[in-house]
Amino acid sequence: EGAPSELTMSWLTAQSLMRMDMPGGMGFIVVNPQAGSGFMAMAQMRMIMDLPPGTGGVNNFARASQTARFTREGNDRVANIACTNWRIDDRGETGRACLTADGVTLRANSGGGQTGRGAMEATQVTYAPQDAARFARPQGYQAMQVPGGAGAPPGTLPGGPPPTGGSFPQR
Repeated sequence: EGAPSELTMSWLTAQSLMRMDMPGGMGFIVVNPQAGSGFMAMAQMRMIMDLPPGTGGVNNFARASQTARFTREGNDRVANIACTNWRIDDRGETGRACLTADGVTLRANSGGGQTGRGAMEATQVTYAPQDAARFARPQGYQAMQVPGGAGAPPGTLPGGPPPTGGSFPQR
């Protein structure tokens, strides 16, 4: 919900890492969906924050791949790439995703349950080798704690829901 914004997502598949670059050079988030770990680097403030399991969708990717029910809903094309539409039901949450045969999420949205609504859609996809350094913790950043600490509601980041808008596994 809210005004649309553009972000860039990259995957380093050999290490099971996903990077989301936030708009305007604000920073980036790196998550390891299988391990349920990640961090957020805020470039302008030169601060880094570890994301505990269950925060900001970090654990949602791994959990959904184990507990969710996926229902195939047909085929589509997003960013001129073929994908399969899936309905995803997991613990009272409902969403939809269009995934390529090799597991790239081209479109995803959440529409029901506690996390509310959110959506993303690819406008361009490029397959190319990734520089592993882009997925590493930046040097010289000051560490900070997650606001609200351990008592923060699961699935929340400071400022709102995860940028992906739902719990969609990368396969």
